[in-house]
Amino acid sequence: MALILVIPNLILQENLIKSNMKINTQKSGNNILIYYVLIVFVIIIGLRDTASISLDHFRQSDELNYRNAFNLLIGSTFSLANITSYEWARYLLDWSLANLFKHSQVWVFIYALITNYVFIKAINKYVQPFWFGVFLYITVGLFTFQMNGTTSVLAGAIILKSIDYLIERKFLKYLFVIFLAAGIHFSAWIMVPLFFVLNKRSFSKGIIVWVLLSLFFLFNFQNIANFLLPKTPYAYYLYQINSVNSYGVNIWRTIIFVCIYLFIILKFKKIKDKVELDYIFINMIVVLILINIISIAYVYLYRFNELFIFSLIYMLPRVLNHFNGSIRILLYAIFTIAFIIFGLQQNWNALYENILLR
Repeated sequence: MALILVIPNLILQENLIKSNMKINTQKSGNNILIYYVLIVFVIIIGLRDTASISLDHFRQSDELNYRNAFNLLIGSTFSLANITSYEWARYLLDWSLANLFKHSQVWVFIYALITNYVFIKAINKYVQPFWFGVFLYITVGLFTFQMNGTTSVLAGAIILKSIDYLIERKFLKYLFVIFLAAGIHFSAWIMVPLFFVLNKRSFSKGIIVWVLLSLFFLFNFQNIANFLLPKTPYAYYLYQINSVNSYGVNIWRTIIFVCIYLFIILKFKKIKDKVELDYIFINMIVVLILINIISIAYVYLYRFNELFIFSLIYMLPRVLNHFNGSIRILLYAIFTIAFIIFGLQQNWNALYENILLR
């Protein structure tokens, strides 16, 4: 639905805007496109109620868990002690919304508004063409996964605000943004040590070493998890990890995405006008390869993917734009068709309900 409502119109309007040589008109047109996309996305995501329909169909739903936790905050007394049991920023935001509006739909709407606003603004700032960035945002899973992994996707959006500080090597400002993102979802703390490697131009050249390291984690995951998780808020995952019913990400999904990431790394040299941002995002592509491989051991590890997946949205068109003529058009067509198929396959059995359509 999002693809149909947004992408054809974006392609048409972008071409019309580019044909107008007046800079002020182009800026105004771009702003209209941004807010058009944002409005459509917030209506779809922010006015959803997949919790109720999942309950009716006996499906597991993180949204239902989020809503139940939110409802417990309604009428509760603010407590500093709760900040140690919740991610602190999430507690502050959720408690405020719960006691101001007293309805979980407001929680869904506000999270959707903030998340989509940050991502769409980032796509407009960093990705060319804009329509393809929005297309990838929908089809790689960021758009739909926020209906389930709401807080981790919002943390990923907040992390994007740290990129400029990473480029400028301003660690304290970078750390503040990560502190805020980790206040929404604890997993964002992984970005702190990465400050010292993501801007290293040699990091992606050691891809073989990093793949071997990820394989070590894959085959020793249970032992590593039993050592690390008790020291985090996610110790409750251990009962699943140590269960015979524990499972990982589909291996074919991993193979497909790793191939895409390797394509980007191998063709990175085609970019003649590299900037610091390119090196940061190509290093994030390497991190995505590690996450995809390790996630074969345990499916919930794939949620780290949401913290780095914007690098795919940035790097794929960045690489494709440096192919010539008909080859570039062909590659855009291949990747467009491939991601449409992937997006449809991922969401074929998904449940969705909008409160406007009841």
